[in-house]
Amino acid sequence: MEPRMGRFFCIIFRGDLIHNGMPYDVVNHRIHCYLSFRGLKWEPDVVNSVLPKTYSCQYCGIKYGDSAAMRSNRRFCTRNPEAAKNEETRRRTDNKEGEWTCPLCLKTFTKSGSLRSHTFRAAGLP
Repeated sequence: MEPRMGRFFCIIFRGDLIHNGMPYDVVNHRIHCYLSFRGLKWEPDVVNSVLPKTYSCQYCGIKYGDSAAMRSNRRFCTRNPEAAKNEETRRRTDNKEGEWTCPLCLKTFTKSGSLRSHTFRAAGLP
């Protein structure tokens, strides 16, 4: 039997939910294959426009669903030639390393926490 395409006809693609939007106490069915009809030409663009967007790392090709995860991977990817430098920058930033100078005695520290401890001791605070 061949289905007829009449008025208000809907084409369902693989992955679509039938009865989408119904309450959870009603059974939803997911289509696992394409429905094909004689005389209907299938265009790949139709499906591509509804597929979820993926982002891939330009160095290793791993795909992610959101761009933030992809950017994080790309920055520290082992195949990225700048990865070691980026990791060093991240480590220094996380540890707040740099040149920190005491305004009272002009002593310099490599970590902000060391300067804070020094300032508390110099001011007589616990």
